Amino acid sequence: MNKKYIWLLIAVCLPAVVWAAEKSAAANLKYAESAWVLDSLLDGEGALKKVTAAQPPTISFAPDGSVFGFSGVNQFRGTYTADDGGLNFSALAMTRRFALAEELNKLETMYTALIGRTRRYAIENNTLTLMEADGTVLLVFTRAESPAHSGAAW
Repeated sequence: MNKKYIWLLIAVCLPAVVWAAEKSAAANLKYAESAWVLDSLLDGEGALKKVTAAQPPTISFAPDGSVFGFSGVNQFRGTYTADDGGLNFSALAMTRRFALAEELNKLETMYTALIGRTRRYAIENNTLTLMEADGTVLLVFTRAESPAHSGAAW
């Protein structure tokens, strides 16, 4: 008799577990496989600053939870988790190049630090905004026109 209840419990609960897993994956897939180009970032004085680099930083999200991109000087990879507007990144692995232009090194340092502070995100039309937990905007991206801008070639 106990086996009947166990099978009944499994039959009732399994669809709910599968639905929850699919919903979580769907939240991640909302912006997965998109390449984003950095438009502006929070500067050291608390203001959003337009990025004017010839090759601006990028970020791309994959459905498997991996993230990769270009930081202004180096390529990076890591992982992310996302749910209900929350977003967290793992530590990022990066190539080890150094730019002769100091402003590019400074851009990379600021960009990667702001990624590390990210706790929330919002997407509206072709704009991805990464924010701190309190809603402070850290990074603003626009959707790349093609995957070639994703910085995934390493």
